[in-house]
Amino acid sequence: MDWKTQNSRREDLEAIEVNFPEGYIGPKILPPVVFAEKSGDITVQEVVTDVAGQSGLADGSTPTRTAIAMGAIAFTCVRKNKGFTVAKGEVKQYRTIENADRVGGIASKRSVMRLFEDDVAGVVFGATPWAARITATTGKLFDSINQAAQNVKRVKGDLALVLSNSLFTRFISLAEVTSRMSTGSFAQLLQMSASSQLSRDPQFLAAMLQTFYSFNLILVGDDDHWQLAGKESACAIVKLPPADEFAHKMDPVLGKTFVYWPDESANSGIPCEIESWADDDTKRNVYDAEAYWDTSLFNASGIQIVDLSADIATTTTT
Repeated sequence: MDWKTQNSRREDLEAIEVNFPEGYIGPKILPPVVFAEKSGDITVQEVVTDVAGQSGLADGSTPTRTAIAMGAIAFTCVRKNKGFTVAKGEVKQYRTIENADRVGGIASKRSVMRLFEDDVAGVVFGATPWAARITATTGKLFDSINQAAQNVKRVKGDLALVLSNSLFTRFISLAEVTSRMSTGSFAQLLQMSASSQLSRDPQFLAAMLQTFYSFNLILVGDDDHWQLAGKESACAIVKLPPADEFAHKMDPVLGKTFVYWPDESANSGIPCEIESWADDDTKRNVYDAEAYWDTSLFNASGIQIVDLSADIATTTTT
Protein backbone atom coordinates (compact mmCIF):
# COMPACT_ATOMS: atom_id res chain seq x y z
CA MET A 1 0.00 0.00 0.00
CA ASP A 2 1.06 3.59 -0.65
CA TRP A 3 1.87 5.21 2.71
CA LYS A 4 1.99 8.80 1.41
CA THR A 5 -0.82 11.26 2.07
CA GLN A 6 -2.00 14.03 -0.24
CA ASN A 7 0.09 17.18 -0.59
CA SER A 8 -2.74 19.70 -0.37
CA ARG A 9 -5.28 21.53 1.73
CA ARG A 10 -7.68 18.98 3.26
CA GLU A 11 -11.23 20.28 3.35
CA ASP A 12 -12.42 16.73 4.04
CA LEU A 13 -10.47 16.71 7.30
CA GLU A 14 -11.56 20.24 8.19
CA ALA A 15 -15.20 19.09 8.22
CA ILE A 16 -14.72 16.26 10.76
CA GLU A 17 -16.39 16.59 14.18
CA VAL A 18 -13.62 16.46 16.78
CA ASN A 19 -15.37 16.67 20.16
CA PHE A 20 -18.32 14.30 20.10
CA PRO A 21 -20.71 14.21 21.91
CA GLU A 22 -20.42 17.57 23.69
CA GLY A 23 -19.14 19.52 20.73
CA TYR A 24 -17.93 23.07 21.27
CA ILE A 25 -20.23 25.79 22.57
CA GLY A 26 -17.83 28.70 22.08
CA PRO A 27 -19.06 29.63 18.57
CA LYS A 28 -22.60 30.08 19.92
CA ILE A 29 -21.44 32.46 22.65
CA LEU A 30 -18.98 34.56 20.64
CA PRO A 31 -19.88 33.76 17.01
CA PRO A 32 -17.30 34.36 14.29
CA VAL A 33 -17.17 37.37 12.03
CA VAL A 34 -14.84 36.74 9.09
CA PHE A 35 -12.40 39.37 7.84
CA ALA A 36 -9.91 39.34 5.00
CA GLU A 37 -7.42 41.25 7.18
CA LYS A 38 -5.66 40.05 10.32
CA SER A 39 -6.21 43.30 12.23
CA GLY A 40 -8.38 46.36 12.12
CA ASP A 41 -11.02 48.44 13.87
CA ILE A 42 -14.80 48.26 13.90
CA THR A 43 -17.59 50.12 15.66
CA VAL A 44 -20.23 48.34 17.73
CA GLN A 45 -23.41 49.37 19.46
CA GLU A 46 -23.02 49.56 23.22
CA VAL A 47 -25.75 49.50 25.85
CA VAL A 48 -26.98 53.08 26.09
CA THR A 49 -26.90 54.26 29.70
CA ASP A 50 -30.29 55.33 30.98
CA VAL A 51 -30.52 59.07 31.59
CA ALA A 52 -33.38 60.70 33.46
CA GLY A 53 -35.90 62.40 31.19
CA GLN A 54 -36.94 66.02 31.67
CA SER A 55 -40.29 67.02 33.10
CA GLY A 56 -42.08 70.36 32.91
CA LEU A 57 -39.85 71.91 30.27
CA ALA A 58 -41.18 75.34 29.33
CA ASP A 59 -42.41 75.94 25.78
CA GLY A 60 -39.64 77.22 23.54
CA SER A 61 -36.90 75.87 25.79
CA THR A 62 -34.24 73.59 24.36
CA PRO A 63 -34.24 70.12 25.92
CA THR A 64 -31.04 68.63 27.20
CA ARG A 65 -29.77 66.06 24.73
CA THR A 66 -27.40 63.17 25.29
CA ALA A 67 -25.22 61.99 22.41
CA ILE A 68 -25.18 58.31 21.54
CA ALA A 69 -21.74 57.12 20.47
CA MET A 70 -20.71 53.79 19.00
CA GLY A 71 -18.01 51.83 20.76
CA ALA A 72 -14.68 51.39 18.98
CA ILE A 73 -13.18 47.91 18.99
CA ALA A 74 -9.68 47.08 17.76
CA PHE A 75 -8.83 43.49 16.91
CA THR A 76 -5.75 41.48 16.04
CA CYS A 77 -6.24 37.90 14.91
CA VAL A 78 -3.48 35.73 16.37
CA ARG A 79 -2.27 32.57 14.68
CA LYS A 80 -3.22 29.31 16.37
CA ASN A 81 -1.71 26.12 15.05
CA LYS A 82 -0.76 22.54 15.83
CA GLY A 83 0.74 19.74 13.77
CA PHE A 84 0.84 15.96 14.13
CA THR A 85 2.72 13.31 12.22
CA VAL A 86 2.03 9.67 11.42
CA ALA A 87 5.03 7.47 10.64
CA LYS A 88 5.14 5.27 7.54
CA GLY A 89 5.03 2.14 9.67
CA GLU A 90 1.98 3.40 11.55
CA VAL A 91 0.11 4.03 8.31
CA LYS A 92 0.30 0.32 7.62
CA GLN A 93 -1.13 -0.36 11.08
CA TYR A 94 -4.14 1.81 10.19
CA ARG A 95 -4.65 -0.40 7.12
CA THR A 96 -5.45 2.50 4.77
CA ILE A 97 -4.06 5.97 4.17
CA GLU A 98 -7.60 7.33 4.61
CA ASN A 99 -7.70 6.03 8.19
CA ALA A 100 -4.30 7.53 8.94
CA ASP A 101 -5.42 10.85 7.45
CA ARG A 102 -8.48 10.87 9.68
CA VAL A 103 -6.46 10.28 12.82
CA GLY A 104 -3.92 12.97 11.95
CA GLY A 105 -6.57 15.47 10.90
CA ILE A 106 -8.69 15.02 14.01
CA ALA A 107 -5.68 15.40 16.32
CA SER A 108 -4.50 18.63 14.71
CA LYS A 109 -7.93 20.24 14.41
CA ARG A 110 -8.91 19.26 17.94
CA SER A 111 -5.82 20.94 19.39
CA VAL A 112 -6.64 24.21 17.65
CA MET A 113 -10.34 24.14 18.52
CA ARG A 114 -9.51 23.44 22.16
CA LEU A 115 -7.60 26.72 22.20
CA PHE A 116 -10.70 28.52 20.97
CA GLU A 117 -12.97 26.92 23.56
CA ASP A 118 -10.49 27.92 26.30
CA ASP A 119 -10.49 31.50 24.98
CA VAL A 120 -14.29 31.82 25.11
CA ALA A 121 -14.54 30.25 28.57
CA GLY A 122 -11.89 32.70 29.72
CA VAL A 123 -13.99 35.59 28.43
CA VAL A 124 -17.26 34.37 29.98
CA PHE A 125 -15.68 33.72 33.38
CA GLY A 126 -13.14 36.53 33.06
CA ALA A 127 -12.20 39.12 35.66
CA THR A 128 -14.96 41.64 34.85
CA PRO A 129 -17.94 39.21 34.85
CA TRP A 130 -16.52 37.35 37.84
CA ALA A 131 -16.21 40.52 39.90
CA ALA A 132 -19.93 41.23 39.29
CA ARG A 133 -21.10 37.69 40.13
CA ILE A 134 -24.16 36.86 42.20
CA THR A 135 -23.69 34.38 45.03
CA ALA A 136 -26.82 32.29 45.43
CA THR A 137 -27.85 31.65 49.01
CA THR A 138 -29.11 28.23 50.05
CA GLY A 139 -32.68 27.69 48.90
CA LYS A 140 -32.70 30.80 46.70
CA LEU A 141 -31.29 29.30 43.51
CA PHE A 142 -34.15 30.30 41.22
CA ASP A 143 -34.37 33.76 42.73
CA SER A 144 -30.71 34.28 41.86
CA ILE A 145 -31.13 32.95 38.32
CA ASN A 146 -34.16 35.17 37.82
CA GLN A 147 -32.17 38.19 39.04
CA ALA A 148 -29.32 37.27 36.70
CA ALA A 149 -31.74 37.10 33.77
CA GLN A 150 -33.02 40.56 34.67
CA ASN A 151 -29.48 41.91 34.83
CA VAL A 152 -28.64 40.95 31.23
CA LYS A 153 -31.91 42.07 29.63
CA ARG A 154 -30.48 45.21 27.99
CA VAL A 155 -28.25 43.13 25.71
CA LYS A 156 -29.79 41.68 22.54
CA GLY A 157 -29.98 37.92 21.96
CA ASP A 158 -31.33 34.60 23.19
CA LEU A 159 -31.13 33.96 26.92
CA ALA A 160 -28.98 30.95 27.78
CA LEU A 161 -27.62 29.18 30.83
CA VAL A 162 -23.97 28.14 30.39
CA LEU A 163 -22.32 25.59 32.66
CA SER A 164 -19.85 22.71 32.62
CA ASN A 165 -20.97 19.14 32.17
CA SER A 166 -20.06 18.31 35.78
CA LEU A 167 -21.96 21.31 37.14
CA PHE A 168 -24.99 20.41 35.01
CA THR A 169 -25.00 16.96 36.62
CA ARG A 170 -24.93 18.52 40.09
CA PHE A 171 -27.41 21.24 39.10
CA ILE A 172 -30.17 18.78 38.25
CA SER A 173 -29.65 17.11 41.63
CA LEU A 174 -30.15 20.28 43.69
CA ALA A 175 -33.12 20.19 46.05
CA GLU A 176 -34.81 23.20 44.45
CA VAL A 177 -34.48 21.73 40.98
CA THR A 178 -35.76 18.25 41.88
CA SER A 179 -38.62 19.86 43.82
CA ARG A 180 -39.77 21.79 40.75
CA MET A 181 -39.34 18.74 38.57
CA SER A 182 -41.66 16.77 40.85
CA THR A 183 -44.60 18.99 39.98
CA GLY A 184 -46.73 19.28 36.86
CA SER A 185 -45.30 18.07 33.58
CA PHE A 186 -41.92 17.39 35.16
CA ALA A 187 -43.15 14.67 37.53
CA GLN A 188 -42.30 12.01 34.97
CA LEU A 189 -38.59 12.69 35.52
CA LEU A 190 -38.81 11.15 38.97
CA GLN A 191 -39.77 7.86 37.34
CA MET A 192 -36.54 7.77 35.33
CA SER A 193 -33.46 5.91 36.43
CA ALA A 194 -30.50 8.00 37.59
CA SER A 195 -28.60 7.25 34.38
CA SER A 196 -31.55 8.37 32.26
CA GLN A 197 -31.81 11.66 34.13
CA LEU A 198 -28.12 12.38 33.70
CA SER A 199 -28.13 11.59 29.99
CA ARG A 200 -31.29 13.44 28.97
CA ASP A 201 -31.28 16.45 26.70
CA PRO A 202 -30.34 19.62 28.64
CA GLN A 203 -33.09 21.44 26.77
CA PHE A 204 -35.63 19.65 28.97
CA LEU A 205 -34.19 21.65 31.84
CA ALA A 206 -34.38 24.76 29.67
CA ALA A 207 -38.09 24.10 29.24
CA MET A 208 -38.45 23.98 33.01
CA LEU A 209 -36.60 27.27 33.40
CA GLN A 210 -38.97 28.80 30.86
CA THR A 211 -41.80 28.35 33.35
CA PHE A 212 -40.49 31.33 35.30
CA TYR A 213 -38.28 33.16 32.81
CA SER A 214 -37.83 33.10 29.03
CA PHE A 215 -34.70 30.93 28.75
CA ASN A 216 -34.07 29.79 25.20
CA LEU A 217 -31.51 27.06 25.78
CA ILE A 218 -28.86 25.55 28.03
CA LEU A 219 -25.29 25.17 26.81
CA VAL A 220 -23.37 22.36 28.53
CA GLY A 221 -19.64 22.68 27.98
CA ASP A 222 -16.86 20.14 28.11
CA ASP A 223 -15.28 20.04 31.59
CA ASP A 224 -11.84 20.33 30.03
CA HIS A 225 -12.65 23.95 29.17
CA TRP A 226 -15.64 25.07 31.25
CA GLN A 227 -14.72 23.75 34.70
CA LEU A 228 -12.31 26.54 35.54
CA ALA A 229 -10.14 26.29 38.64
CA GLY A 230 -11.76 28.04 41.59
CA LYS A 231 -14.99 28.54 39.62
CA GLU A 232 -16.25 24.96 39.42
CA SER A 233 -19.58 25.83 41.07
CA ALA A 234 -20.33 28.85 38.91
CA CYS A 235 -22.70 29.03 35.95
CA ALA A 236 -23.30 31.96 33.62
CA ILE A 237 -26.49 33.49 32.29
CA VAL A 238 -25.62 35.03 28.93
CA LYS A 239 -27.28 36.69 25.96
CA LEU A 240 -26.24 34.83 22.82
CA PRO A 241 -25.53 37.22 19.93
CA PRO A 242 -27.97 36.97 16.99
CA ALA A 243 -26.82 35.06 13.94
CA ASP A 244 -26.93 38.18 11.75
CA GLU A 245 -23.35 39.03 10.81
CA PHE A 246 -23.93 42.75 11.41
CA ALA A 247 -26.16 42.48 14.50
CA HIS A 248 -23.50 44.28 16.54
CA LYS A 249 -24.04 47.42 14.44
CA MET A 250 -27.74 47.68 15.21
CA ASP A 251 -28.06 46.46 18.78
CA PRO A 252 -25.85 45.95 21.82
CA VAL A 253 -24.68 42.32 21.71
CA LEU A 254 -22.41 40.32 23.98
CA GLY A 255 -19.45 40.06 21.62
CA LYS A 256 -18.01 38.34 18.58
CA THR A 257 -14.92 36.46 17.47
CA PHE A 258 -12.93 38.19 14.77
CA VAL A 259 -11.60 35.59 12.34
CA TYR A 260 -8.99 36.08 9.65
CA TRP A 261 -10.02 33.95 6.70
CA PRO A 262 -9.45 35.34 3.19
CA ASP A 263 -11.12 32.31 1.61
CA GLU A 264 -14.84 32.91 0.91
CA SER A 265 -15.60 29.27 1.73
CA ALA A 266 -15.86 30.00 5.47
CA ASN A 267 -19.06 28.67 7.04
CA SER A 268 -20.46 28.54 10.57
CA GLY A 269 -18.03 27.89 13.37
CA ILE A 270 -14.37 28.82 13.47
CA PRO A 271 -12.64 28.20 10.12
CA CYS A 272 -9.66 25.92 10.65
CA GLU A 273 -7.40 25.10 7.72
CA ILE A 274 -5.71 21.70 7.56
CA GLU A 275 -2.89 20.81 5.23
CA SER A 276 -1.20 17.46 4.73
CA TRP A 277 1.97 16.31 3.03
CA ALA A 278 4.43 13.43 3.04
CA ASP A 279 7.91 14.09 4.41
CA ASP A 280 10.23 11.82 2.43
CA ASP A 281 13.23 12.54 4.67
CA THR A 282 11.61 11.36 7.91
CA LYS A 283 9.14 8.96 6.28
CA ARG A 284 6.22 10.60 8.02
CA ASN A 285 2.93 12.15 6.96
CA VAL A 286 2.39 15.64 8.36
CA TYR A 287 -0.98 17.14 9.30
CA ASP A 288 -1.01 20.83 10.20
CA ALA A 289 -4.06 22.78 11.44
CA GLU A 290 -4.11 26.57 11.53
CA ALA A 291 -6.57 29.33 12.38
CA TYR A 292 -6.49 33.04 13.23
CA TRP A 293 -8.89 34.72 15.65
CA ASP A 294 -9.42 37.29 18.39
CA THR A 295 -12.29 36.86 20.89
CA SER A 296 -13.82 40.18 21.90
CA LEU A 297 -16.37 41.14 24.56
CA PHE A 298 -18.44 44.19 23.50
CA ASN A 299 -20.95 44.46 26.36
CA ALA A 300 -19.97 42.76 29.60
CA SER A 301 -23.48 43.39 30.94
CA GLY A 302 -24.61 40.53 28.68
CA ILE A 303 -23.03 38.08 31.16
CA GLN A 304 -24.14 37.45 34.74
CA ILE A 305 -22.33 34.77 36.67
CA VAL A 306 -24.15 32.94 39.47
CA ASP A 307 -22.05 31.15 42.09
CA LEU A 308 -23.90 28.04 43.29
CA SER A 309 -21.35 27.06 45.94
CA ALA A 310 -23.78 27.23 48.86
CA ASP A 311 -26.42 25.03 47.24
CA ILE A 312 -23.81 22.59 45.91
CA ALA A 313 -22.24 22.26 49.37
CA THR A 314 -25.65 21.63 50.97
CA THR A 315 -26.49 18.91 48.45
CA THR A 316 -23.08 17.29 48.89
CA THR A 317 -23.32 17.12 52.69
CA THR A 318 -26.91 15.87 52.96
